Amino acid sequence: MKLSMYSRGGSIYKKSDSNGLVFLEKDWDGGRLPRDLIEEFGLIENSLTILGPNYRAKLAGYVKSGNSLQFEFVPNSCPKELNLDNRFYLASEINGWSNVIGNPEWLLKPDNHNSSVMKFNMDWNIATEIGEFPFKFVSDLGEWYEPLEFIPSVEKNILGTKNFIFSPQRSGKDILAFDIVTGPGNENLDQWLSFSPTGKFGYSKSDQGAVFRVFAPRVKKVGLLLFSNQQECHKEIHPMNRMEDGSWVVNLPFCCEGKHYKYQVENVTNARKEDSFFKEIVDPYSRATTSRDGTGIAITVEPANPSSNFTPPSMEKLVILETHLRDLLAHAKLPLTKQQRLEFNGLTKWLKAEDCYLTRLGVNAVELQPIHDFDARNKDEYHWGYMPVNLFAPASSYASNPNDGSVVCEFRQLITAFHDQGLAVIVDVVYNHFGVPNYLSVLDRELYLSTDENGRLTNHSGCGNDLNARSGASRKFIIDSLKSMVENYSIDGFRFDLGELLGFELLSEIESELHKDFPNIILIAEPWSFRGRLPDDMSKTRYSLWSDQCREKLFNFVSGKGHEADIINLLKGGLDKQNKYPWQSVNYLESHDDYTLIDRLCSTEEWNNSSPPEDAVNRAKLAIGLLLLCPGIPMLASGQDYLRSKNGVRNTYKRADLNALDYDKLSILEYIHVWTKDFIRFRMSELGSLVRAKKFLSSDQYEIIKGDKNCFAVIVKEEADKQTNKILLILVNGAENENHIELPKYLNELNLQQLLGEKSTSMGTIQAINLQVWGTKI
Repeated sequence: MKLSMYSRGGSIYKKSDSNGLVFLEKDWDGGRLPRDLIEEFGLIENSLTILGPNYRAKLAGYVKSGNSLQFEFVPNSCPKELNLDNRFYLASEINGWSNVIGNPEWLLKPDNHNSSVMKFNMDWNIATEIGEFPFKFVSDLGEWYEPLEFIPSVEKNILGTKNFIFSPQRSGKDILAFDIVTGPGNENLDQWLSFSPTGKFGYSKSDQGAVFRVFAPRVKKVGLLLFSNQQECHKEIHPMNRMEDGSWVVNLPFCCEGKHYKYQVENVTNARKEDSFFKEIVDPYSRATTSRDGTGIAITVEPANPSSNFTPPSMEKLVILETHLRDLLAHAKLPLTKQQRLEFNGLTKWLKAEDCYLTRLGVNAVELQPIHDFDARNKDEYHWGYMPVNLFAPASSYASNPNDGSVVCEFRQLITAFHDQGLAVIVDVVYNHFGVPNYLSVLDRELYLSTDENGRLTNHSGCGNDLNARSGASRKFIIDSLKSMVENYSIDGFRFDLGELLGFELLSEIESELHKDFPNIILIAEPWSFRGRLPDDMSKTRYSLWSDQCREKLFNFVSGKGHEADIINLLKGGLDKQNKYPWQSVNYLESHDDYTLIDRLCSTEEWNNSSPPEDAVNRAKLAIGLLLLCPGIPMLASGQDYLRSKNGVRNTYKRADLNALDYDKLSILEYIHVWTKDFIRFRMSELGSLVRAKKFLSSDQYEIIKGDKNCFAVIVKEEADKQTNKILLILVNGAENENHIELPKYLNELNLQQLLGEKSTSMGTIQAINLQVWGTKI
């Protein structure tokens, strides 16, 4: 017996290996909460039932009955020995606790139908007006009776004993019983973990008609369900045949293009292997889906035929903007319908407009937050997309019509529109965990998902489950998904969410497989998870890793708490010391997750007329400028160029109101936007090649001149044997007062021109909290 917390509001009590109870924090409305429980704890969906009122009252002390609040006490079920001739009272803070003893007003009376149950009735409306309150049962001898040990809806009082808690939010529909799906467990697991399936999965055309194939070597049976219409009213069941390689296949002698379909999976329910359960799931390889709970669509996606021969920038030339489709479109200055602001089509239209924010800024790549189908409950629900339910289908909630498969064409048109504007597309992909419903857990929980020594799902992602990266089936699934995104949509690269959970071996395999066919592919990984970090051996690969070193060291410096040595290392590309090449670091100051830069530098209370305080603005400008002068790959978050605030809220994954880009504020703070654009333009210029070096520059190409604390100059020179030598002077002042740096005399002879930063009357003099860039060719 074990009580464990349920991450979305409640607790789980496992009575045995095959059943248990769910305790919610409020009454179940039949919605999402228990659906998530099914996926997180392996519960059998059709076994999840609200506890009967008598059993609920026996456990939690009360239940709503009609318009009454009915308290119930069953003396026979008490662990204490008691005299059944005693009288029992309802005691609470609302009636003075022990003062009730002997008071007939609070006396419990035997139930008319079962004399072993003692009851006390109270008007429900009066109870709800009082609100939440603790209570307990007490005998006329002063003996107190506590709740059972495993009941979570209780409180400990100052004496260390427990009280029941009445809550108007828990009327009796808050405790649910369930059975547990254990599946085959570890039976033959090692055999299939090391096995790597081959061939095509999902739906495909054949000369005779259609083929459907799914990999589930340890289930009892799989059937194909074909629906006659989009409402799933009528379906045909076609048994699938198990092959020696663990896949299930059915060949149909007729065309299935455009058909809606699911798989029906039969598996064992618990330790008794003869018991089965049936569950309908969407094909994990489906190329289009109708919704998270809907069907797959049998659709053939041909290889992309791009309208232009777009080639993404090489790694060292990338300047990335991380962004979200709906954040971009919510307030876009374009006549779009409400629906178009939610869809791929809307962004395609905006990219073609003259005054598109993405093209104005000057970056050459976008990193789109996840676009694979995710577990949004409906089209209108705002969602970051980090809870995927299908890794081949574009998000159904971003489609104009999710029921006809047109999302494939719409997403392809969006990528073409990006390319037409000279923007490479990097997709944020989430392979480390899965959302709700988790179809892979039905096909084979232990094969596709990671479990601990007790058979429980691991949770190093913080999302309730982790991918089993040791499984050959998992690895093929991910690589097939990535290849389909490049082949079918011309995606230019990927950013791997919580890459540490995929691990070095799988990431290396991904690199090898993709580079064989797509040598220009961009690979970026988030190098951490709640389990740890990726090893330094990642420097032997073509991956770039998000640099939290850059984020924190740079923030600390501009906020007056850091060290100039860190920034000098950053400007030389040497902050992440394990790197073999400077572009192996993705340098950033903010991302979708966590606070924005300006929210770290000042509070929203300090803003005045939609503008942050001048000191915070100067520090932000210094940080952005330094970021764009560092070797490596700079990444900006959308809105960072005009100091977007999220009102100091750290985690905004459901806050469309805070995440949406407000272009009116861009107009107010346009000078920050222009500052950022100018640094981006310089980085991409001929002279900017000194800060976007493909390889580390030699030590004699740098000259460091230090002034007062946090004030210094970095001189960057081209290699001596170059015929068109270039020289760059970067002046940095992190101090709160103007400073002058004594520069080498030879610089005065080179006729350097100031290229960036606040204008200075003389080279070497730099204002407080500021940055200047000077340069020329010699």
